[in-house]
This record gives sequence, C-alpha cells and structure tokens, in this order.
Amino acid sequence: MNDIEKEMLACAFNADNLKFKKCFEPSMQCDGQIIRAHTVQNSKVLDLLVRDGHVVSLRHWFEQDKGPVIGYKLVGRNEATTFTGLCDEHDREIFRPIDTNDINIENQQHLFLLAYRAVLRGLHATMEGVLKIQSVYLKRVELDLDPKNQPSQAGMEAVAHMMKSWRTFRYKYEYDQVYISETYGSICHENRLLDVDRPTFAASVLFSTDTYDPAEDIRCIALNVLPVAAQKTLVVISWLPRDTAWVRQNFGDLLLSKGRYFRYLLSKTILKYSENFVFSPSYFDDWTSEKRDAIRDYFADTLMQNDFDRENEHLYLF
Repeated sequence: MNDIEKEMLACAFNADNLKFKKCFEPSMQCDGQIIRAHTVQNSKVLDLLVRDGHVVSLRHWFEQDKGPVIGYKLVGRNEATTFTGLCDEHDREIFRPIDTNDINIENQQHLFLLAYRAVLRGLHATMEGVLKIQSVYLKRVELDLDPKNQPSQAGMEAVAHMMKSWRTFRYKYEYDQVYISETYGSICHENRLLDVDRPTFAASVLFSTDTYDPAEDIRCIALNVLPVAAQKTLVVISWLPRDTAWVRQNFGDLLLSKGRYFRYLLSKTILKYSENFVFSPSYFDDWTSEKRDAIRDYFADTLMQNDFDRENEHLYLF
C-alpha cells in the first residue's frame, strides 16, 4: 500500500465515524444539547427484543486489511436504532404520545408520529451521508486524485447526495406543517397487525426509489415494523397524499399481498432500502448459516446496485 492509499484509507476510517448533530424540531432553530434519539421506542418495543441489554444489527465497518466489511453485531439498546437528530427536550415533547402510551392504530396522531420519527431519521441519514462523502471528496482533491475546478465522478457523487439531502429536507418540511397544524389525518397509512410466535424484529425506515431530479419533490415511504405485544407485530406504511399514485404503482404488490408473501416482500423492501433495523438475539441464534449469509449478502448487494434483486427463501426477516 503506497502513501496515497494509506491516506485515503485513514480518511475513509475518519469519515465513517463522522456524526451530524442537529436538532430537527420543526423550526430547525433549536441549539440544545443533541442526544442519541431512538427511532424504535427504547422502553416499549426494545424491551420485547433485548437479551442482556442487546439486540442484533447488520452493520458496516472498516478493517485495515479488508477495507469495508458488512456483518452482524450485537448492539446495546442505548445505541440501537438511534440518531443524533434531536435534543432531549424536543424528543420527549414531540413523541411523548407514543412513548408513554400503547400505540393505538385508530389514533391518527400515533400513526403520524411513527412516520414523522422515520422522516426525521431519514433526513438525518442523508445529511450525515453528505458530511461523510464530502470529506472523502475533499481529501481526493487534496491528494490530486480529482481536479479542484473540474467535474469528476467523485465530485458529481457528492453534489448528487447534497441535492438528495435538500429534497429530503423539503419532504420533512411537509411533515412539519402537519405536526404544527395538528392535521394528523392528512397522512396516508396502510396498517397490518400481524400474529407472530414471538417478538423478533423492529425497523423504522424512510426510503425513496426516485431517480435524481432536483426540480421535483422527492416521493418517499415511511415504514415502521414494531413488536407491540408478545405475539403481535405492527406494520405501518405511510406516505403523503400527493404520492399515492406513485406508491400504488411502485409498491402495489406489497400493499395487496397477504400472509407470508406480505412478510417476504416487506422483508426484501427493508433489506433493499434501509439499515435501521434490529433483531432479537434469541431469534438470530435460531438462524441457519444459510439464512444468515443470504440476508447479509442480499443487504450488501443492494447497497452496491440500486436495481439489484433476487429471490431467496431465506430472506424472511420475521
């Protein structure tokens, strides 16, 4: 490994550890102390999943002799599904109705807040991604791997992520207005309360399949999968009314599916578009090596190829 390669590897290590810290309350004006805010409720949902204070997560990290690695890790409950995008006051104030009460699928405020939390975390992920990608790009320019004043692939990638972040910020603004006006019923939801043998899995996700177009509003789905009782798991799929035609066109198979096929399509969707999910350790212990490999490899392959897909009987997440 030459000196430039060593510098870029060190930069990649450092970039991977960068954290974006900002309170994403509706006005975006708060300068309070940022906390690790949970997207999946710590005192309710995670209680049903943890063993010895831990859950299992799919993570990526860097190893000096291997580079980027994707694999399973035990994660402490105080770290699992968290993001540095709220202060303690606003986290408690905004999400108190679902953090201190059982989730009621007949309560439009509860359903909205589940989606809103996924939206805040989704915006935070795009902004943190910009921070990391930009730091690597600037290092490439510093080392003369990319020209400073001319377009390059790395530079275009950095700009594309900035524009996605800006479009996601505009999307969050639409949810902010619903929160401020308390018009919670204006968000569309598809709910499923699934019978399960035991609590196994939780996720809070915001994703889009839109291609890059800064002139158009981004279209997204907020997706929550939450064990709410020992043998019940709640699935809530949420979107803005303006996106209904897009949702029906792109995710109609998922919304119309039933039973195990619904769980299969939902599992593939989560693996394809998110990393913000966790498993019960006791459930993970029961997996065969084939299932562990199939889920990890599908997750990794979709990171590399946006349109990647394949069928595999082991892809059920719950």
